Amino acid sequence: MPADWFAGVFDTTGTLVARAQAPRRFVGQKVAAGLLEPLAFLPEGRGEFTTLDGVVMDAFFSRSPVSNWGVAIGIPQSALLSDMLRTSAVVGLGIAVLFAAGLLLARLIGRRIGRAFQTLSQAASELGAGRVIASPETHIREAAEVAAALGAASSLLKERATTLKESEMRFKALADNIAQLAWMTDRHGVVQWFNRRWYEYTGLDSEAAADRGWDRCQHPDYRAQALEKFQRHVATGDPWEDTFPLRARDGSYRWFLSRAFPLRDQGGRIVSWFGTNTDVTEQLEAQQALHDADRRKDEFIALLAHELRNPLAPVRTAVEILRRVGSHEPRQDRAREVIDRQVTHMSRLIDDLLDVSRIARGKLALRKERCDLAAVARQTAEDYRSSLESAGLRLHVRSAPQPIWVDGDPVRLAQMVGNLLNNAARFTERGGQVEVHVEADATRRMAMVRVVDTGVGMDAELIQRLFDPFSQARQDLARSKGGLGLGLALTKGLVELHGGGVAVDSDGLGHGSSFTLRLPLAQPQQEGGRPAERTAVEARGLKVLVIEDNEDAARSLGELLEMAGHTVQLAFDGESGVAAAGVLRPEVVISDIGLPGEIDGYGVAQALRADPALRGAYLMALSGYASDHARRRSSAAGFDVHLAKPADIQVLERTLARISPLAAGQPSVPPEEPAKPLPPEGTSIPRAKPVPGAP
Repeated sequence: MPADWFAGVFDTTGTLVARAQAPRRFVGQKVAAGLLEPLAFLPEGRGEFTTLDGVVMDAFFSRSPVSNWGVAIGIPQSALLSDMLRTSAVVGLGIAVLFAAGLLLARLIGRRIGRAFQTLSQAASELGAGRVIASPETHIREAAEVAAALGAASSLLKERATTLKESEMRFKALADNIAQLAWMTDRHGVVQWFNRRWYEYTGLDSEAAADRGWDRCQHPDYRAQALEKFQRHVATGDPWEDTFPLRARDGSYRWFLSRAFPLRDQGGRIVSWFGTNTDVTEQLEAQQALHDADRRKDEFIALLAHELRNPLAPVRTAVEILRRVGSHEPRQDRAREVIDRQVTHMSRLIDDLLDVSRIARGKLALRKERCDLAAVARQTAEDYRSSLESAGLRLHVRSAPQPIWVDGDPVRLAQMVGNLLNNAARFTERGGQVEVHVEADATRRMAMVRVVDTGVGMDAELIQRLFDPFSQARQDLARSKGGLGLGLALTKGLVELHGGGVAVDSDGLGHGSSFTLRLPLAQPQQEGGRPAERTAVEARGLKVLVIEDNEDAARSLGELLEMAGHTVQLAFDGESGVAAAGVLRPEVVISDIGLPGEIDGYGVAQALRADPALRGAYLMALSGYASDHARRRSSAAGFDVHLAKPADIQVLERTLARISPLAAGQPSVPPEEPAKPLPPEGTSIPRAKPVPGAP
């Protein structure tokens, strides 16, 4: 133990029993007060005290749990402080040396790491610019991992660059060899690229194309409209389509169908537009040629119908005169009926031909009203009963007693039912049966007319084409029965104009056929009051002027009117007709439309309406032109009614009977079917837009 250290043993009272320093002097005395106090309370511990000889110590003591004696060892604080100072000096020197060494080492390592990451930074910049790089070499593990990643990214970039280049080459080869002009724009619609075909067609080079090339090749009449429409689609992002002419290198213009669609990124954002221009000049010219041919065909059919109707008019009138003044010898009666039936048949064929043409062009207008389909079907069936029975066929009509209301043209509804009855009569042998069923399906809101026959029936192949115009059944039977094959096609067109449909069913040849018309039921409405009672008045003779260039037609009609008690004067052209009207002051003028000379039928009506003395005359157009257009023109010219040749004599007489009390200043008998204004042309079937001609 160092000589300046303290060591002592004390008893239970704190009296020194033994002491290492100066035992003789201090044994038997109490320990120093600074040590005595903790000894009294603690079994062991540490404390600071001043020895009996005045030295400041740090002491450690401990008592025996058996004897309660204890021992204490103290170390002078001066010795402790000296050792600490020496240790601190040594430690501080070591730390300084280590710090200096660390700085040196850090600088060396930092330079090495800095060079490695500078290399990585340069490589990353090259890669970011899209250039392929070699994998940087470094011995730093973390940097080596980054370098490996950059190398892998560079390899992937190289691979994708190769793939993209190959794709661009394929796209360029494809775009340059297609028949269309092709181009691309940015997302704002500014053109950035044209294919080779575009340059070849327009004759512009890349510099001229970049300088408003799109505007240069646009036709000035279409440029603003086309560009404005394209910009609208660019704003909305919708695909674009338009048709307009583009200027070729020789200065001529050709028509192109132009289309463009947006290209989007993975986020759905539009990044560019790709467009094409397809030359459709030949197609449009072909469509225009077809349109012109169709127009010429319609004009020819109208002219043909006019020329066919004209000779029928005097024939029908002559038959009616013979019926009234001729003998009633059975053979003469049969001859007259044959002529009348054939005139009616010829008129029907002409009407069917015109109606099919009108439906195909969307020109047939319906005169719809609320009507009872059951009553129309029953009446039509009764009208055909005599002809069916004369052909040896039995007719049965089954219909509910209550009305079946539809919104339709009653004349056309009767025409459809008549067509089906006529078809059944043509293809049902003598002894057969024809049934007409009329019913309503309230659940489906449909009315149905079904015509069932026991005729020759039909196979599946004929059913497929049955409603096509000019379609015929077996030629031997069809030709023996006559007809153009238009009746069913016309029926299909008419029922579709009414919003309905027609269907056919047959179990095969020899098993008869069943045709079903379906039409929408009309909306229910409150029943109105009872119609006013008709007041019959006595008709009187009228002063009638007939203007007709066909002398046979004019003279036969004049004779028939005179037989009915009318005063008649004839004129054979427009000029003489107007002059005769000024002298006769007729109450009724019956005029043809296609008159020779300077004034046609329309001019006659206009001239008579312009004369105050003749303004009140009732003007009837009687013409082979029976289209809706001709009827509108006659109405606009001033005619009160337009009848098609050959006129139905009963209709003509009923019309004159209604006029007679008017001319006498008496109240008229209400017409059985009040006249209705014609709807606008083309109301029923929409037509395609006219094909523009090439500039």
